[in-house]
Amino acid sequence: MQKISPETIIVVDDETESMSGMRDFLTELGYRVLGFVSGGEALNALREHRCDLIITDLMMPEMDGMTFMKRAKEIDPLMICMMVTGHATIQTAVDAMKEGAFDYITKPFDWKILRLVISRALEVRRLMHSEEQLRISRDQLRAFARRLAEAQERERLRIKQELHDGVGQDLIALGMNLDSLHDPLTDKHTGLTDQRLTDSRNILSELKQTIRHLIADIRPAVLDDFGVLAAIQSFSDTFSKRTGLRILVQGDEDMPRLPGLTEISLYRIVQEALTNVAKHARAENVSICLHQLGTTVLLEVVDDGVGFDPSLSRQANQTEAWGILNMRERSEAIGGTLRLESEKGKGTRVIVEIRI
Repeated sequence: MQKISPETIIVVDDETESMSGMRDFLTELGYRVLGFVSGGEALNALREHRCDLIITDLMMPEMDGMTFMKRAKEIDPLMICMMVTGHATIQTAVDAMKEGAFDYITKPFDWKILRLVISRALEVRRLMHSEEQLRISRDQLRAFARRLAEAQERERLRIKQELHDGVGQDLIALGMNLDSLHDPLTDKHTGLTDQRLTDSRNILSELKQTIRHLIADIRPAVLDDFGVLAAIQSFSDTFSKRTGLRILVQGDEDMPRLPGLTEISLYRIVQEALTNVAKHARAENVSICLHQLGTTVLLEVVDDGVGFDPSLSRQANQTEAWGILNMRERSEAIGGTLRLESEKGKGTRVIVEIRI
């Protein structure tokens, strides 16, 4: 079994006897204790050692407890500090708490109460540290998601360019070659062209159309030229013709352009949301709203389909759950949040909120 290191407490008191008594008491409780008679020495130790709790005297000659606490929090903003004094007043207690002290203890100590207060302070420290670690983890995951989204879009652009400059040019050359065969393969008496040439030209035409649609799906030109609202409208029109869904797009046409990754992420979220609606919702109508309210951009995709229980979506349909996960990751990659509101028989609302 791995041994857990004891929590570290720094005790600061210019009265050596008082500092030693506190240090010995805490050591007997199993803590690792560092004792100092001046704030300057304690700050030097704090820069070199991990510390979970500071217990400092309020009245000290070189640096009072208030000043020491402020400087300690500059080193570690999550530091828990407790004030100790033999000259307590209501005002000093209020001032200490205003400055960020966790608690205020008067001399002589009630050791039972002191033990409980220290235990509570260390529990708060553990919770604060856990929350900070979770925040760091969330920030790291968000940064990773952002880098992944950027890499995906760069790869999409590369593929689009390859299709346009490579395959597209080859198709043009192939079309020219087929055109050059028109006269040799046309019967001079009947004026009829060889059916194989006609079929080949029809296949080429369909292939060109497929490539154009593929290029547009990879990275729509309208997005770069006119912005995300125009791109959503264009995609919705095409999607409506393909699926029969009635899709209404509303938004602020004069909304300023957003950062590139934000625009493409919102566009991809709409693509994913509409795909989910077509596959699973059995809806007839969808409304899409994109607005900017101050520093907040709000995207809503609402359908009138069968709805679902969001808490059971993963168990009920793995494919749909992946769609929701993709939308959520894209939202978080641009610093946003995604929320789902749905009930069986009452449709679904996808809400994306971004601070810009």
